[in-house]
Amino acid sequence: METVAFSVLLLPLLSACVTLLFLRKHGNIAALLSVATAGGILAFSLYLIFAGGGDVFAWEATWIRMSGWELRFGFLLDGPARLLLFVVSFVGFLIHV
Repeated sequence: METVAFSVLLLPLLSACVTLLFLRKHGNIAALLSVATAGGILAFSLYLIFAGGGDVFAWEATWIRMSGWELRFGFLLDGPARLLLFVVSFVGFLIHV
């Protein structure tokens, strides 16, 4: 489940980098890649809803650590977050189509 969760996070970034670096002059291929990426994210979000069960996925890392305090960021994927991820992915897919 960790791999799928991070794929949902990193697939749009990867698609944007590939489009900007390699597919600027090929508009049809770039459009197909963006629609396919949006569809893939939608499929991953459906997988997280149905196959994830009641599991909660949490990941946390320290960004900055100074004397006496630290600034952390994280990634939490529970039931409501999965549902919201699906809704946002579905709307994004419809926008791309």
